[in-house]
Amino acid sequence: MYYTKINFKPIKKIKDADAAEDHLWCYFSSLYKEGQIYREYEVVKTDEGYEAYFTMPEKDSLDGKYSNKYAHESLQKLKELFTVGELTIIGENLGSLEVCQCENPPWYKLYTVSFIESSPVICGECNKGIPLYKLPKIPIHGVISSDKTEDEYHQILSWQTNYKCIDRLWFLSNFDRYTYRQMNNPQSLLSQQGLRIRNELEKVCGKPVYYFLFQWNNSFKSRKTCPICGENWTLPEKIADVSFKCDKCKLVSNIA
Repeated sequence: MYYTKINFKPIKKIKDADAAEDHLWCYFSSLYKEGQIYREYEVVKTDEGYEAYFTMPEKDSLDGKYSNKYAHESLQKLKELFTVGELTIIGENLGSLEVCQCENPPWYKLYTVSFIESSPVICGECNKGIPLYKLPKIPIHGVISSDKTEDEYHQILSWQTNYKCIDRLWFLSNFDRYTYRQMNNPQSLLSQQGLRIRNELEKVCGKPVYYFLFQWNNSFKSRKTCPICGENWTLPEKIADVSFKCDKCKLVSNIA
């Protein structure tokens, strides 16, 4: 939620600008894939070098203890070419979700939306984002051995990108039925990808993780029963922006 800036000033004349810029992009890509910054980052060329602008979840999100080996390697290469300036916090990004401060969240939900910058893992208690670097990584999809975990949060971020694209397309295409079903139907390809990730997250986190199904009440009839098991999932009162919750199928929803 903190919108920030870093300056990169060349130590000496850059002979290969393309290679130097590749190192910059690799560094910020690695930070994004570790959940240290959000996707909408920018690198700007200036008369004095380069400036990078990005939003990060917490004030210490760029601390090396949260970085993976790729970010460390890219930063080392950058320091051979540039004087890396101090991190400057410009202010709070009002287009991003606040970060969870709960000591021990009782449950999580896998949720995202196209117009808000946030971690796709949300606290079930306060309805705020959980930085990905504070969560264990899930196994690599398709690899049987349980010790083969991801180096980065690729699968979760891939699902988030897919969901955001479909959510944006649904809105821009005048609420068409195909994109709506992708977000609303638990059997859709998008939901199946999310439900698999939900299952893996629950295993590594050791606490319940729920998958969010979108419901739009203006044109489509909302479900009063769980779309998988058919049991009543209506809550007596809303909890963390959730009006429907099935503990058996690990689904949550509300009505937009």
